[in-house]
Amino acid sequence: MERLGLIAVGTVAHYIPCTNKRTFGCAEEKYFLSLKHKTPVLVFRFEFLPYFFYFRLIVSCLTRTNKEWRVLQDNGLCLYKNVACFAYKLHAVALAVNPSSIQLQVFQPTNISVTKKVALEVRKIITHLLNDLLENYHKKIDMYTVGFQCSKQEVFHEHDDCFVKEEQLLKEGTMLCPKHELNNSHILHESTLLFYWNQDVLAESTDPDALVENRACRNLPEPEMRRYRVQCFEKLTKSGREALQMYFDKVFPPAELFMLLQKNKENLRKQFNTDQCDLLFPVDKSIPTSSAFDVTIMYKLLRNYGPNLPTPTKGWGKTPDPGQKSPTDDVERIRVYRNEVEHKTPATSVMEKEDCRLKWRDLCQAILRLSEGSLEQDIMELIY
Repeated sequence: MERLGLIAVGTVAHYIPCTNKRTFGCAEEKYFLSLKHKTPVLVFRFEFLPYFFYFRLIVSCLTRTNKEWRVLQDNGLCLYKNVACFAYKLHAVALAVNPSSIQLQVFQPTNISVTKKVALEVRKIITHLLNDLLENYHKKIDMYTVGFQCSKQEVFHEHDDCFVKEEQLLKEGTMLCPKHELNNSHILHESTLLFYWNQDVLAESTDPDALVENRACRNLPEPEMRRYRVQCFEKLTKSGREALQMYFDKVFPPAELFMLLQKNKENLRKQFNTDQCDLLFPVDKSIPTSSAFDVTIMYKLLRNYGPNLPTPTKGWGKTPDPGQKSPTDDVERIRVYRNEVEHKTPATSVMEKEDCRLKWRDLCQAILRLSEGSLEQDIMELIY
């Protein structure tokens, strides 16, 4: 059985998937469905799919993956007759088999978004294992089609009337769902179904026109719409602060940051006010952390103490032009837009559509560059 790939041999116990009769119950399903942050369901649709092929895939997941990949545990291993649940880089991964498909979904159990990089790594792992297994099988199962569930997002159930090919969605970009064109008609966006699963797909939220598509506000009178745009932009600047912190932590890793602060303690006390110094030099002698710093503190430290950082294209303290995209240009963008929000005047308490369009796109792209795309979902959630 080991030679056939139907048993996972362990040091303490062995696992034989085909003998597992444990049912994935309502309680388990309810838990996963309750999680807010998850990817769309990635579907590998087969013309012919024997169950033992899925069993071999599970054995491969247990024996041929790296140490970061392990089985989830909850009063025992989360392995069931038709579902296997794994943990990978602080994410939960569900792999389910149905009559004609193997389905994959990644969840984030904590109150943060799924990391796109992790989802792409999970897809790569499963695809590699699938393709390796297919090389040794009969021609009838040498073909699968990759796609998604167009509406229902339940990895544990196969929705045959909801399957949409990835190839078709990539080609069309935005399209009327080919499965539901009458009573249940709806629009499919590649940026909604694919951006976790495809390296080159960006979130729709990089397009500021998506603001007016928010169903809760699309019918607002223009004066209220202007104020709504300001509220959305204020939330976007908070994501800007997160992106700035990600970049800051690369420039000043925690251990190096502590040494830098101690070395320049006298000068820093002259450059920062009392409240800021309390964050840089905590009274309880704890190690300072960037999570407590605001945009001003991080900006000043980057500008004055960043090791070998290039000067922004137009210089420090100047607003960069749209085509200027160095990391320090993006640092300046985040500072500028944060100041606009923090020091709002009556004249800037509302935002015209064209003004919002330009600023939204400019700031979104700066956030995506500094965060290396990891904040895409956070930006999307500001709108949808």
